[in-house]
Amino acid sequence: MSLQCPHCNGGVQWTTEIAGQPTTCPYCANVFTMPEHPPAVASQQRQPPPEPQIVHVKSSDSGCVGCLLLIIIVILLLPFMGLLFYPAF
Repeated sequence: MSLQCPHCNGGVQWTTEIAGQPTTCPYCANVFTMPEHPPAVASQQRQPPPEPQIVHVKSSDSGCVGCLLLIIIVILLLPFMGLLFYPAF
């Protein structure tokens, strides 16, 4: 049976040989006293994850303005793009 380290919540195996004795956690190396009796079965059952929370984020219009400016710049530079690919000789 396993239980959680009281310092880091790492899983530590409980055996009758180490019951009631100081035990070193293999994850955080902290020492704690192993319980005399095995942990209850109910404590080993995992709790269901919490319900996800819906967060409403108010969008700003600044993204639309930026896209509009980019489109205008591309349209203004479009006639000159041909000069980059087909230079006049």
